[in-house]
Amino acid sequence: MKEASPKERRYKDQKGEPMSDYNIYSAMQTGKPIKTYKKVVLGRVYASVLDPFTEEPTGMMLYGDPKRNDESCFIDIWSERDLLFFKKMNKSHLMNGFIIEVARDAPPVEDEQPIETYSDEQLMEVINKKFLALQAVLNKISSDAVLFRMVDLAREMEKSDKIIRAIEARLSEVGVSPEVQVVP
Repeated sequence: MKEASPKERRYKDQKGEPMSDYNIYSAMQTGKPIKTYKKVVLGRVYASVLDPFTEEPTGMMLYGDPKRNDESCFIDIWSERDLLFFKKMNKSHLMNGFIIEVARDAPPVEDEQPIETYSDEQLMEVINKKFLALQAVLNKISSDAVLFRMVDLAREMEKSDKIIRAIEARLSEVGVSPEVQVVP
C-alpha cells in the first residue's frame, strides 16, 4: 500500500482516513462539514481561520443577523487541522459565547414539482381540496394554461359554481378573460 504524503497525513476525514486535497475540495462541494460555528451577536465578529486552499491563516468577518440565519453568520470547518487552528485562534470568542458550535440543518430540498407539469389527475386532486386550500394553491399559479385546464376539469367534474368562479377569478387576475378560449 502506498505511503500517504505529508500533505495527505494532515487531513483526516470523519472516518479517520487520510484526505487528499482533491477529497477535501470534493467534500466542500458535496459533503457535510466536520463542524459549523455561528456568531450569535448582532455586531460584526472577526474570526481567524485557516484557508483550505493556501493553508495560510486568514481572517473572516462574520456579519449579518444571526436570528435570520444569514449565511454570513456561519463558518464551516472541513478538516481536523482547520478545526484545531480555529479553536486555538478564536479561543476568546468561543469562551465569551460570541461564536458557538451549531449543527447546520440541510437546506430544504425543493422536490415539489411545479404545478405546470401536473397531470390531469393531479389537477383534479388540487380541485378536490378544501376551498381555502384550493385558493392558496390558486394564488401561487401564474400560468393561464394551467388555469384554463383547471376550469375545464372543474366543469367536467361538475364542481360547484363557487369553485369554478374562484378559478375564473384567478384567471382574470393573471390577465386573461375566462370567456376567451384559445383555439388550437
